[in-house]
Amino acid sequence: MRVGIQGWGSEGDVRPLIALSARLRQEGHDPKLVLTPIDGRDYGPECRSFGVPLEVVPESMAFSLEAVVEAAQSSDPSRLSRAVLDLGFTPYVEAMYRAALELCERSDVVVGGSSSWYVKAAALKVGRPFVVVDYYPGVVPSKRVPPVGLASWGVLDGMRWALLRLALDLALKKAPAAFFAEKGLPVPRHVVPDVIFSDRLNLHAASPTLCPPAPDWSDVHWRRLRSKR
Repeated sequence: MRVGIQGWGSEGDVRPLIALSARLRQEGHDPKLVLTPIDGRDYGPECRSFGVPLEVVPESMAFSLEAVVEAAQSSDPSRLSRAVLDLGFTPYVEAMYRAALELCERSDVVVGGSSSWYVKAAALKVGRPFVVVDYYPGVVPSKRVPPVGLASWGVLDGMRWALLRLALDLALKKAPAAFFAEKGLPVPRHVVPDVIFSDRLNLHAASPTLCPPAPDWSDVHWRRLRSKR
């Protein structure tokens, strides 16, 4: 299969996508990787060693993650996140979307990071199957367990999930909702699941020991692998 993989972020965001591309190549597939690294690292030599073609979009950024971290020193933990998005994501989202459209046109299936909602928009626009690589399954809703890190309140756990969804919507929904509307796509109702997850398959790149899957997760989020023996 021709598999397009695209992501944005620093080393922890993009290295798993490189590893996935390398494994797909090893299994005989044809991966193409499009990255927007914000940490200033050159991932070209690593991708070439795996035989994975890499495109970096944009080729250069007027952005320094180290400078933003230093300037955003504050007791408000959300200040750094807002600064990174304002300086390292928003100015480049159109270029990343154009690259995603091209990637979708040449691919049988497209994989995006959970922060790369512009890839999901492109997949919807072109009509390609879309899969997500997610690094924090703690926001996958459940009717049987509370949000990660919280003790169960029984029947009140549903209210806590609703409050978490509201908080995520208030913090993260505005930009993707406006973008989807501008592109003539269905406007996402909620960040979870409409923005950050796929309705086909979500690959949760996290240890099931540290983040165990909830017993009521569907196959969209959790598939038990059968032994080949």
